[in-house]
Amino acid sequence: MGKGFLVLGTDTGVGKTLVTAGLVRALLHQGIRAAAMKPVVSGGVMPGYYEGQTEACWEDSEILAMADRDALTLEERSPYRFMMPASPHFAAEAEGRTLCTEHLVQAIQQQISRHERVLVEGVGGLRVPLKSDGYDLRDLAAELKLPVILVVGLRLGCINHGLLTMESLQSQGLEVVAWVANKGVDAHYQNANETIRFLEGRFGLECALTLPMLTPPLVAANPRLSFDRFKAGLEEVVSASSVATQALAERLVEF
Repeated sequence: MGKGFLVLGTDTGVGKTLVTAGLVRALLHQGIRAAAMKPVVSGGVMPGYYEGQTEACWEDSEILAMADRDALTLEERSPYRFMMPASPHFAAEAEGRTLCTEHLVQAIQQQISRHERVLVEGVGGLRVPLKSDGYDLRDLAAELKLPVILVVGLRLGCINHGLLTMESLQSQGLEVVAWVANKGVDAHYQNANETIRFLEGRFGLECALTLPMLTPPLVAANPRLSFDRFKAGLEEVVSASSVATQALAERLVEF
């Protein structure tokens, strides 16, 4: 049986995918059989959007596939994929689908059993609903009971989001083994270092990694890109992120 980690964030767009991708690539470089999952993903791109693109794609899933060098099929990596860029419960309703939590948990556990390390990326923030009945990402985390790596995007409001997320995780008895501060979310945020020190004190946990500003992936709505150039841009970001997350990846080997 391998070891799994949940990569959760304080909000959407805080760098969960970059951290997940960087860690899994760094683990591969250490000779660890590692894979990355984003079990629920929304916001797809239809075939033909990029020149040479023959199938629908999801940016985050593409980045993770690039990171672990296609260790998983798309179905294994992201069993629930929705086209609408919205909260999963809205996106599922738009397609007349319902997420099955039992299937989701089994799919994640299956990959953990097949690899030495599996990084499982969440979707959005911790309380994002996965189903219209209110079942959310925290409920899934509580079922999985995996150690958590928390990503805090350093921007206005992040202290509040960070404290609430940590309290919410702890209320479910979930262990946060590391937290990452992402400076790349807002280049104009002036209190990054002070925020890190403050959260370290409140979390009672030293910041494991400060992610610098990385070159953004070539994902912008830009159909003039060829699909190959699009993927080449993703590879550049994955490579940079793997260097930035190397020290944390070394720690994950010891867990």
